Amino acid sequence: MNQPFFIQTRYTNETSDTNSNESIFVDACWSSTFHNVISQALTNPDKFDVDRLKYAISAPNFVNYLTRHDNERLMFLLNQFGQVSCEETFQRARLGAIVLMTSVSIPLIWQGDEFGEARQLGPKNPHQKQFPMQWSLIENKPNRDLFEIFQRLIQLRLLKLNFDKTKQANFIYQNYDHRLLAYTRLNNEILVITHFTNELRMNYEIGNIPFNGHWIDWLTNESYTVENNRLQIDLKPFDGKVLIRQD
Repeated sequence: MNQPFFIQTRYTNETSDTNSNESIFVDACWSSTFHNVISQALTNPDKFDVDRLKYAISAPNFVNYLTRHDNERLMFLLNQFGQVSCEETFQRARLGAIVLMTSVSIPLIWQGDEFGEARQLGPKNPHQKQFPMQWSLIENKPNRDLFEIFQRLIQLRLLKLNFDKTKQANFIYQNYDHRLLAYTRLNNEILVITHFTNELRMNYEIGNIPFNGHWIDWLTNESYTVENNRLQIDLKPFDGKVLIRQD
């Protein structure tokens, strides 16, 4: 069907093929699974489920979100259940942003998430409450840094025009014990490394990198060299890397 608009639904049964029912045509449905999997992995490493994480990242035809108007904000959940410092909270939110913006399906950002809004929605009449934008948060360095991470990730999707057309993520490395998962996008031109634990890992070796040579971290401009399809890298707690292959 050729149409000049995009149809999404909230209450379709969540399957990897939202167009299987010929009686109703939609382009995508909202993925509560993505929210549940990522928020649980970020707040509690013991709930890290690599198979569900891979599904959340790679399933097409969805609208993925960390937060929406029907659930508490990720920053609130991290503050309430993560039991971590302010710096660690923003580090985990950064990782969440990386997974959201590099996953296969369409990313949705609820206004305020991009700079660390953390107010509680609460169970009492949540849709009758007013939450004016807290623009002053951007004056704080951690909030501003998170905002700039979202900006850079949005720029990546805009510059790589096939990002939304290439509905595939290739999982090249995983280690459940280390809570680590690496995948590539856009015909292996973009390498994403996710690290869902509070451990510091120095000179960590990741194998099965699709291309040898020079890679640049899109978010930090750090340079890396891959030899023999192996990469050595330092990973902070709840770290995320977005490496771009250089010709």
